[in-house]
Amino acid sequence: MHLNEGQCASSWFPASGSDFKLCKNPHQFELCKNPHQRDLHTQPGISIFPQEEKGEKHIYSKEIPNRRRQARKGGEMTRRGDDVKKLLHIIATPRGENSRTLRVSGIFLEEFMKTHPDWIIDELDLFKEDLPKLTVRRVDGKYLLLDGKGLFGELKEAWEEIVAHIERFLSADASLISTPMWNFHIPYVLKQYIDIIVQPRFLFKYTPEGVVGMAKGKKMVIITSRGGDYSSDQMQPFDFQEPYLRAIFQFVGITDISFIIAQPMDGVESRIRDQKIFEAQALARKIATHV
Repeated sequence: MHLNEGQCASSWFPASGSDFKLCKNPHQFELCKNPHQRDLHTQPGISIFPQEEKGEKHIYSKEIPNRRRQARKGGEMTRRGDDVKKLLHIIATPRGENSRTLRVSGIFLEEFMKTHPDWIIDELDLFKEDLPKLTVRRVDGKYLLLDGKGLFGELKEAWEEIVAHIERFLSADASLISTPMWNFHIPYVLKQYIDIIVQPRFLFKYTPEGVVGMAKGKKMVIITSRGGDYSSDQMQPFDFQEPYLRAIFQFVGITDISFIIAQPMDGVESRIRDQKIFEAQALARKIATHV
């Protein structure tokens, strides 16, 4: 498998109340009494990226907000006022602090929070989330929806987790997807997530004029890193990642999509890799102010 990159930068937001407290050991957390909120308190100025091996350091500002939103299992979110906007950060990379993709996403989030201090950041880590499987029963429900019928009884119950993820996606005013390129495409968990949320009568509908997307007016930023450089005429035909993501989200009505790409990451000197990451971070700062 051609594995390029992965996982998780954190998301941060200013809010009150939490059910996790940071213990002395930064990798352990103490569960508090309130089961409805999941904010992670940290000390201001702590980088979410430990120092990499071989002397490399992740680039992340010390001036970061001191709270992080942790999503509830199943997509339930703490109730918020209608006037509060939300950025959904979808993480589709499995490498944690070793992620090159997230070195760019971290800078994007830092700048975003500076210019959008009232927004909530909702983090959804697809490699940690127990995503619902598209079983035969759930697929039967999809065909009912395609026929213009509603869900009922056991089918409706079987779709509760799917509907929760759809509502969570639609509740966001903008989305940030952090994903590497795997095998010229996207990681399997991101494909599974897309297959879960892109459902008839929820994200698109059939009309006499044709298919209509139901997620119009939202913005999306996709940050990715790639082992190779797919910008040349010779390599572009192998890039199934950007065309697919643009097509599927435009299909559901999202036309304002920005890509931030760090490439190439593999088979080059470290100075070249670092320069490409730096260039992607600079673009991320610029785009973050205009979301």
